[in-house]
Amino acid sequence: MIHPTYTTILNVINRRFPQKKTLRILDYGCGSGYFLEVFGKTRIGEYYGYDLSEKSIQCAKKTHHNRNVHFFHIQKDNASLLKEKKNIDVLVLIGVLQYMSNKEFTALLQNAKKLLAPNGVIIISCSVDHIVYRAMNVLQIFSPHQLIHRKRAVDMLKQVGFRVVHQYERGIILSPIFSQLMIVFDILDKLIFSTKGTIGPIGKTMRGITNILLSLEYRLPVDYGYTLFIVAEK
Repeated sequence: MIHPTYTTILNVINRRFPQKKTLRILDYGCGSGYFLEVFGKTRIGEYYGYDLSEKSIQCAKKTHHNRNVHFFHIQKDNASLLKEKKNIDVLVLIGVLQYMSNKEFTALLQNAKKLLAPNGVIIISCSVDHIVYRAMNVLQIFSPHQLIHRKRAVDMLKQVGFRVVHQYERGIILSPIFSQLMIVFDILDKLIFSTKGTIGPIGKTMRGITNILLSLEYRLPVDYGYTLFIVAEK
């Protein structure tokens, strides 16, 4: 069962582009290439995956060998590395924004505006800043990050020159709880199976179980939740 965050993003792409069109995708914060797996390689014209984790990039390169799929390890959030990529149809940032400073995010957006094709789109998902989620944010102990204020993220996109076409939140209760729990299962995988840069068997099993419940929660017609989605175009 695919995590509903990815299902939501896939639905955005499928509504915006014809089903038979092959796309140039730039996945910033790609990890070991999970988005590439759920998207399906038949629709890939070119795929560029960037991540700060060298181990994740190594795992991605071992798993994906298509000539139109490319992975890059970056030493830091240096958005200038993206300048050589042009005519990108879709730029996705999944769970990345909360680890970037405002300066880094602005630099990334400025380059994104240049590299996107005329009908290109940027799709962002991130943990949103609400007081209840700040209180639940145990992950901050293990992996320092910031929850994202919705209006500030939208304003930054507009300041760079993007037009925000969609913005909404999903996952009221289960999403923040499961997000906190997953790090426990990932730690167990590292201890038991020595996984590095990818999700281990315990993490995969638990995600499969929780994704079913999260998919139901995402269907609630309420614009409030732990995950913020923003879709913007030039």
